[in-house]
Amino acid sequence: MSSSAPSLFQIEGTSGIPGHERGLAGGPLNTSMQIGGAIGLAIVTAVLTAGHGGESGPKTLLAGFTPAMITVTVLAAVGLLVALSATLERRRTAAQTDTSTGQPELGKVT
Repeated sequence: MSSSAPSLFQIEGTSGIPGHERGLAGGPLNTSMQIGGAIGLAIVTAVLTAGHGGESGPKTLLAGFTPAMITVTVLAAVGLLVALSATLERRRTAAQTDTSTGQPELGKVT
């Protein structure tokens, strides 16, 4: 699944864009995915190592795992909500614009 996620991200992110402009649209998508991953990793690492008073060792690292996993879960939930809201909004707009046939044009590739 994780190997197909970038491809699905590109397909979803560039759908509705004319074919000759998809390369231009793919650049910011790749950049946002890379920067978002780096920022997410930095946040989780900061949470994992924070609040130990400068101590290091296995016990202090294990103490930070629960808050770090909660942080990862919250970040993933926020990402899921953003992705779903954008997808649902686009589908709602596509369904409203197709008035000629009375059928929604979901999944139509332009």
